[in-house]
Amino acid sequence: FIGSDGNARSLFMMWTNADMDREARSKSMRGLTYNPPEIPEFPAGPASFAFVGKLPSDRIIASVQSLHDLYNNEFGRLKAAYEGRQRANLQREADLKAHPPQPKNIVLNYWRTETPAPVKGAAK
Repeated sequence: FIGSDGNARSLFMMWTNADMDREARSKSMRGLTYNPPEIPEFPAGPASFAFVGKLPSDRIIASVQSLHDLYNNEFGRLKAAYEGRQRANLQREADLKAHPPQPKNIVLNYWRTETPAPVKGAAK
């Protein structure tokens, strides 16, 4: 995306599945205490950020600010797109439930690439 400072930016995000109950059980079995992360509520209003600790470089601050500017400036369009995807997913699920896909008949062709070994004890 083009940031609010006019520079091209790239964003790479990853997700992971975290089972906090399993993590707690695992630590408990080893006599350790598991302190799950505190997941804060998002405040109402425009996106904002705050740095805790050492302040990063101006370049990093500009990147984060550009991403927040994009989100705040395009919020209506982003929200409409999200809601459209949600509606399409619900419709797709309903269609699949009403008309489940039928298994396809397949033809499996195979051939031997080597001569099989003779059976042990058989005449040659």
